[in-house]
Amino acid sequence: GELYARRPDVGGADGGRSMITGEARLAIYDLFADYVNRLDGFRLDDWLALFVDGDAYCIVPREDHAATLPLSLMLCNGKDMMRDRAVALWANCTT
Repeated sequence: GELYARRPDVGGADGGRSMITGEARLAIYDLFADYVNRLDGFRLDDWLALFVDGDAYCIVPREDHAATLPLSLMLCNGKDMMRDRAVALWANCTT
């Protein structure tokens, strides 16, 4: 199937969708695989390296996203907050 990138800041008849190249699709898949491997390996510093300063990490349930509800299960603004949250979660997972 075709892969589209959705831009929420763009309206119009296509809803802000634009088709991406196969090369971009592979880069996205590689990023997802790298992201998951870092998390699965409990490599916190490596995982945080995927973000830039000022990034926000937000987890929104699929149903809420589909219903365009802006509520999130977790919202972390910046790497320090992401690190604190990840350390707390991993401490609970490993005990």
